[in-house]
Amino acid sequence: MEESNEIKLPEDLLLEIQSLKDKLTENVIKIGRLSVQKSFYERDLEMINMELNTLFNDAENISNLEQEMEIKITTQYGAGKLDLASGLFIKV
Repeated sequence: MEESNEIKLPEDLLLEIQSLKDKLTENVIKIGRLSVQKSFYERDLEMINMELNTLFNDAENISNLEQEMEIKITTQYGAGKLDLASGLFIKV
């Protein structure tokens, strides 16, 4: 009797293989979804960082203007302290 090269696998083994393929497909889909979500978060983070950099630059510019104003007041009125509430400059 001649032996066949074809072997019919049992149904339970075929179901187990199909189940693993299904789990792998589900896993790949989840990876894809998370990758898309991650790219959105990265883009949002990049935009936030750009806005923060702009605000830090603005803060630096405002601080420089404030220092220039202090120099201008000191040059014009001498050493002293400004009371913003009353608008009075008190010489020391």
